[in-house]
Amino acid sequence: MGYPALYPATYPANPVQSSTGTFEIDVLPPAPGPPKGPWRFLLAAPQPDGTYLAEITQAQSRTLTMRAGPGNYHEAAFDIDGNAPAASAVAELQCDVQVMFGPRLLACLRLTGCTDNLDASSYRLQPAAVDYRQVLRRRSFAYGGGPPFTNADIADIAWDLIQAGAGGDAGIQHYPGGNLGIARGAGKAGLGIAATINYIRQDFAGTVIDDLCQLTPGADWDITPYGQSDLRLDMWSPQRGADNGLIFAFGDGQVASIQRTTDPSVYANSVFVTGQGISDTPSPGSAGALDVSDIATRLEGRWDQVIGTQHTSQASLDRAAAWYLNDQQVILPAYAITLHPGAWEGPDWLWIGDLVTVRIGAGRLAVNDKLPVTEMDFSIDASGLETLTMTAGRYPFKIHQAIPKILRRLRALETQ
Repeated sequence: MGYPALYPATYPANPVQSSTGTFEIDVLPPAPGPPKGPWRFLLAAPQPDGTYLAEITQAQSRTLTMRAGPGNYHEAAFDIDGNAPAASAVAELQCDVQVMFGPRLLACLRLTGCTDNLDASSYRLQPAAVDYRQVLRRRSFAYGGGPPFTNADIADIAWDLIQAGAGGDAGIQHYPGGNLGIARGAGKAGLGIAATINYIRQDFAGTVIDDLCQLTPGADWDITPYGQSDLRLDMWSPQRGADNGLIFAFGDGQVASIQRTTDPSVYANSVFVTGQGISDTPSPGSAGALDVSDIATRLEGRWDQVIGTQHTSQASLDRAAAWYLNDQQVILPAYAITLHPGAWEGPDWLWIGDLVTVRIGAGRLAVNDKLPVTEMDFSIDASGLETLTMTAGRYPFKIHQAIPKILRRLRALETQ
């Protein structure tokens, strides 16, 4: 960019003179430092075993995506030579992918689908893996359904569904082939959020826990690896994460780019939340029907959402309606912030759920907002240097994640 400047004359024999001119300053991104990890992708036996099988080396691309919030999940992928020794340990659903950053185990995921690409010159294997929250979304209450819970803490309900079976029915880990070695972690003392809910055989444990977290004031959950064979159910309210005072500003030395997006399709200033065995006749303020207080004068007018749940009491239903209305009555942007390679300093510096300040001053945007980090997408090159793109604000709707939940609900309706 051009800057005007004044330069005093330096010739003593002449009167002092001045001149004007312009010059260009090229601002270059900081040079990436050495990898801080190292990053390691390991193949291991599925939980609760976790025994090391092989390490993924010489991969063309490795990615790890971590997500916070109910309904979301972590995933990893890589691309290796299909004839490499490690490739022989890859088996769909029969092994785990464990991702380490230095000594820290960041994620433990179950390997799901693989793509095998063969041509005349090469064989490339591309496996993908998802976290154990997603595994729990494939575990139904087929052996009798979950017990009814009356005014119980949602953290206790979630744990009973996985393990304890307080209502007389065994939790899903007691089903044949169902043990994942999950123990109880953060939130085991309770979250102070009560619910009255009943479940049927067609319900899935992971989606039920998602529903539990969508009660005022809100909660989050994860199946966190504390060790190679140590998974725990962690729950937080109102959300996970910390505030380390981090600021990400457009144009600073850490940020390479920012993309701001909004999705009005999830906006609602009136919600109608249905339950099981509760009257579905909507009336303002009851039976899960709730409007914002100033709906009659809103410039955008009325926008409705209808949401089905498994709640069986009016109190639980009203808490769910309050959560959905609070969550959806604001068009909250999502900021995809890409850092320069190597700028991330590790999970103690920034991790999913943490609060960060986003600052932008450009055109119509005057942003200075503190927002939760809902997604962290790491792309790791062959040298082990990562480029992080994080999402702060609302997690953007992605149809490929919604389809499995829609199909499960359709199957449940067909079998009722």
